[in-house]
Amino acid sequence: IIGHTTNTSTIMRVCQNNGHVSNNTDVASTAYAGGLIGYGQGTKAKTMPASDGFYPNKIEFCINTGDVIGAYRAGGIAASTGASGAYGLSVTQYCINTGDITSRGLGTSAAANAAGGIQGYGYGSGTAEYAYIMNCITTGNVTSINTEKGVASYFLGYISSDKAVVKDNVAIGTLNSLAGNNYALCWNNAKEFAPENITGNSLPAGSTYALTYENAIVDKVYEIGATNEAALASGEAIYAINQVAGKDVFFMEAGTFAPTVEAAEDGSNAIVKNADGTYGNPVKEPETTEPEVPETPPTGDATAIFAVIAIVSVIGVATVAKKREF
Repeated sequence: IIGHTTNTSTIMRVCQNNGHVSNNTDVASTAYAGGLIGYGQGTKAKTMPASDGFYPNKIEFCINTGDVIGAYRAGGIAASTGASGAYGLSVTQYCINTGDITSRGLGTSAAANAAGGIQGYGYGSGTAEYAYIMNCITTGNVTSINTEKGVASYFLGYISSDKAVVKDNVAIGTLNSLAGNNYALCWNNAKEFAPENITGNSLPAGSTYALTYENAIVDKVYEIGATNEAALASGEAIYAINQVAGKDVFFMEAGTFAPTVEAAEDGSNAIVKNADGTYGNPVKEPETTEPEVPETPPTGDATAIFAVIAIVSVIGVATVAKKREF
């Protein structure tokens, strides 16, 4: 949808990409690939703080289903946001990725070779630049093929900020960093998440992926719930996001996790909660056809009744017209 933005505020809503995205360059400054946006740098204006709800980069209600391959950074929704000297604060929420995400690992650092199911890299610096990733779903496999400094993460590949937020996200699929850097949340460079900023995330059952710090200062496993894959297939997970968003945003055919941001004309792919507590598409009542009764011209008393109805109708119209004059 967007390749690269510089010194600007970018807002993306209700977008969907179904095509594969591949970046084959070896030039570091252009070597990013994202399902919705490659590089959203942000703006240098700092007059509107995050406390007032200002996010120079805001992506919400978007879906990517295509595989993404970046020479350096790669992300299912965004490859990279923020930059030194720019106001790179970003929020990605109510988004879904079902594509496989791969960094070809041509960079020379963990930050350069970050691959994330939702976002590859987020610049982090003080209070001005960090990433929010909330209420997102990713089901694709995430791979970084750099054997020394590749990073693979479900949600956010790499950041350096103690203010980053990764909350209420759902993941399935596999992580495969050839360097062994597989992280449930992200590689947070020499920072520690505030506990309240990483609640509500769920991963495949049995996952023990760690969050680490550069130079192996500490290697920490946070308590994370197990993803209920049946909830994805039934539509329960989509229903939950729609409830949080306060609107019907995502639609799908229950029984397979293939969401879309577009509703069918007949509403058949909406997700509803049934009376018995299950979730699925609306149940349509079978159409019934009444037998046709042949019309017969009125006679006798019936003719008089129709004449009265006709007179009353005319009077009614005249009365309405008279009232409208006032």
